Amino acid sequence: MLTKNNTATDEHGDAVLEFQSAAHNLTRVAELNAKLVAMAASGHWRHYRNALGDNTWRRAEFDYFLIACELSWDDVSRVIAWNKAGSTIGELMNHDAPRSQRRSLADASAAWHARGPETLEQMAARLGWANDGRLRLAPISSRARAKIGQHSLEDQAQARRAAELGEERCRELELIAAQAITVTERRYLASILRAHSKRVTRHGTDAMYISGCRCELCTAAHREYRQKTRHAKPG
Repeated sequence: MLTKNNTATDEHGDAVLEFQSAAHNLTRVAELNAKLVAMAASGHWRHYRNALGDNTWRRAEFDYFLIACELSWDDVSRVIAWNKAGSTIGELMNHDAPRSQRRSLADASAAWHARGPETLEQMAARLGWANDGRLRLAPISSRARAKIGQHSLEDQAQARRAAELGEERCRELELIAAQAITVTERRYLASILRAHSKRVTRHGTDAMYISGCRCELCTAAHREYRQKTRHAKPG
């Protein structure tokens, strides 16, 4: 049995292990609801490592993750059916999401590191997530379900970016982002991205060079600057 800080797990794996333990031991619906909503929002469930290997779920596969955690459809329904976050969580279980965000249950099952002979598909049937081989609707209220697909402008922009980048490149970038576990690592990565964005913006507007940048534009701009300052006469 895995324990927290097991050397086979990463930080996200520890968080998932803690969530699994809490989900099966909490008796108060409010407490379980808080745990489930927090896990959905954290993103830890998307990429984590446990003793069985690396596990990756796509954006709209939160229900697959819950099946892997052995939570039944009925239990999850009691927790989030009338929760205000139902529509948000529902997006993470959207059966109509593009393939870049959701695989078939069979494909996800084939890629999942099972703990025993039971597949994810078999677990889905046992836990009430599927009937006759077909997945049931997400266990959220009809009102929350109606809001699925009503994306914000940022969600729409992100979908366009994903379509432009392609499924494989999106997965590569998500894996890179998932490796930034600590706050320091995330801030360092954010600093690099801001600097790159700043460089691109400047390159698109003028010939200002970025100190330390070795790209063709910055090199040329720096050379021109040095030539001007070298030949400038003292005032």
